[in-house]
Order: sequence, then structure tokens, then C-alpha cells
Amino acid sequence: MHALANLVLAVGLLPAMLSGCTKPPPGILTLAPGMMTTEGATQSHPDGSLVLEGSAAGSTEIYLPRGKTSLAVSLSVGADAPAGLTIWFDGRRIATAPPKTETQVIREVLSLERGGVYALRLVAEGAPGTSVVVTKVVLAR
Repeated sequence: MHALANLVLAVGLLPAMLSGCTKPPPGILTLAPGMMTTEGATQSHPDGSLVLEGSAAGSTEIYLPRGKTSLAVSLSVGADAPAGLTIWFDGRRIATAPPKTETQVIREVLSLERGGVYALRLVAEGAPGTSVVVTKVVLAR
């Protein structure tokens, strides 16, 4: 009788055990730029945005699994004299946004050959008195 009960229990648990073997749903990571490690003239705002003035920078380290990941960095106008922005990922320059007087989003697709910790660095490209506001950084699988 115990053998039959164990068999029924095992067959009943089989779907639950197999569901744990499926691929996880896509992940989305939203970073508050205001929490990044900064260098130079910067200002963090309560809404999580980060103002980068002149040639200031914000950086962070993130863990990403192997495969394709989409990166989107949202920018808004920092001042009357906007600065551009260069995005560095894992020590490589992957995008540069010219100075603009309107909101913009920089999008890049990253093909990661390995899972692990990666460095993300955002650097303002401007003269003293110019600035750019980074409002959001989103990574999606």
C-alpha cells in the first residue's frame, strides 16, 4: 500500500517538478542613475535622476547572464547648454549621444558571451557649464 501511495504522490508532483526546469521569464533591471558612483560635478535628485556636468561620470557594476541584453538610457535636457553622453560597457565605448535640447533615449543591444559582472559607465561630454540629466537606465533580456 505504501508503494502505491508513493507512486501516486510522485506522479502528482511530476508536473510541479518539471515546471521548475523551464526557462525563466525575461528579466528587466531598472537602475536609478542617482545611485551610481560618481566622479566630477554631479547632482543626484530624489526622483533617482543624475545630473552630469562638463565631463562628469557615473558608474556601476551589474551582473548579467550570457546572451542578448537590451540597454536603454533615457536623457533629458540638463541646462541651456546641453552636454553629450558617452556610454561605456565592460571597458568599451558602445554609444555616444550628441548634445540635444530635447529628451532622448539611447538604445543598444549587447551580445554577452559570458555571464558575470560588467561595468557600466556614463560620461558627460561637454565643456564646463554644460550638463546632461540621466533619468533612467533599463536593461532587459
